[in-house]
Amino acid sequence: MDVLPSMGLDLKLGLRMLIKYPVLTLVSGLAITIATALGIGFSEFIHDLVAADVPLDEGDRIVRLFHDDSEGGGSAPPSLYDLEVWRESITSLEDLGAHATLEQGIVSDRGEVGTVNLARISASAFRLTRVPPQIGRFLLDADEVPGGPAVVGLGYEAWQRIFGADPDVVGRTVRLGGEPATVVGVMPEGYA
Repeated sequence: MDVLPSMGLDLKLGLRMLIKYPVLTLVSGLAITIATALGIGFSEFIHDLVAADVPLDEGDRIVRLFHDDSEGGGSAPPSLYDLEVWRESITSLEDLGAHATLEQGIVSDRGEVGTVNLARISASAFRLTRVPPQIGRFLLDADEVPGGPAVVGLGYEAWQRIFGADPDVVGRTVRLGGEPATVVGVMPEGYA
């Protein structure tokens, strides 16, 4: 079916209706305009509600990248390989960080035991947040070297609950999921 003749007929019918019923045509056009404006306003409201800026210094400049899984529906978490490829190929971004959250058991070198909500996070993610640790340091690029010593930065709540807010926690060894790691820092309260 050829589209142009069909459009010509639609245009001709529209003009005929405009001439025959001008008030109805104007009311219809106004209704469509109002409905469109309401739809756009609602869409912006939902966008602002769901995709608000990250509550950090220059949080409006932080974006989230993910894979769109068209076959399975939804999104798929990127792999470490994806992160390396993106770091090399996306030149319009200042830096790229990654994180994955999970819950895991933690045991300190003194026997303190607990469960923590853990974020496996890249060193660059700490740079992006621009929040300094309360004690010690955050992760560095050198901490990500394959085969290097495992390190951990504690969240404020875990430091309080499991380690009793021990100010000498930096340098201690903990076991996360059975694997040893050295504490290098504690992040401030509310950092998540």
